[in-house]
Amino acid sequence: MNVSLRELARALGVHTSYTDGLGRRVEVGDETLLRVCAALGAPVAHPGDAEEALRSLREATPRLVPPVLVAWNGWLDPIPVEGDGPVAARLTLEDGAEGFFTDLHGALHVRAHLPWGYHRLTVESGGRAEEATVISAPERAWHRRGAGRGWGVGTHLAALRSRRGGRVGTLADLADLGRWVGAHGGSVITVLPLLPTFNHPPAEPSPYSPVSHLFWSELILEVEDPGDGVPPVGTDPTLLDLTEADAAVRAALSDHPRPDPSQVDPELAAYARFRGAQSRLGRNWRDWPEAARAGRLAPEDVDADEVRFHLVAQLEARLALSGLEREMADAGVTL
Repeated sequence: MNVSLRELARALGVHTSYTDGLGRRVEVGDETLLRVCAALGAPVAHPGDAEEALRSLREATPRLVPPVLVAWNGWLDPIPVEGDGPVAARLTLEDGAEGFFTDLHGALHVRAHLPWGYHRLTVESGGRAEEATVISAPERAWHRRGAGRGWGVGTHLAALRSRRGGRVGTLADLADLGRWVGAHGGSVITVLPLLPTFNHPPAEPSPYSPVSHLFWSELILEVEDPGDGVPPVGTDPTLLDLTEADAAVRAALSDHPRPDPSQVDPELAAYARFRGAQSRLGRNWRDWPEAARAGRLAPEDVDADEVRFHLVAQLEARLALSGLEREMADAGVTL
């Protein structure tokens, strides 16, 4: 372990160890600490850079206030200010409202309950101005009023494959699980992100590395004929083949016409056009020609059929999710 790197991390407010879910003490590895320190602005590319970075940090002028403050249950403790001379402060709430400061005697006091959310604190002193993020968060998770303790199921939807024989689990399978959980007294189901990924070769299927955080995975759609529960030809029942699932969805939606413009909001139109451009120019937009990177896409830059597919798939996904929400509510289960 690099001692200077660990001291640098602690000086930046980074924990160098933690207790895991089994109660074991875990020391964070040097590589992880190096990347976190670099992300926080420390000039470190290798562990050997830590000693000089730590020296520079200690010699630097201290911040007026910490970069992040947490108002647990909406109440913010007094904030010591490191600046010399008069202090001016402004708190801007997430909704744009301002105010809440009432007393300045070496510390900032917020004497009002802050609404949940991410707010911005601006502090000025001695000719310097700094901003900090104020996170107002509850100490305990939400609990339905009047409800006792409950239970539920956590799952990855792709793995929730039923005897229908689909290549991956779909919203229809999730609805079945919801009815089962509700019938057995459960009240909640959690799933990994249902976000779109790259599913044709080379597949990048991680739900934590999606194409977008604003839209849905096409694979959640139920497109297989339930039949007699036999897996589709060519599918290994022991494997989750996202490439085959993607091909099945595309085949099922291939005869759907392009939606009427009245059904397509601007955000969806931009997303579908982006996916159409990826089909022609490559997945990584940073490698596109300069004009395309700047958003100037020529007609030949965009695959029209890919645009149609994503417009249709997203509208179908929205419709299916609305139906799932109603089925879950009928079962007394929250997703």
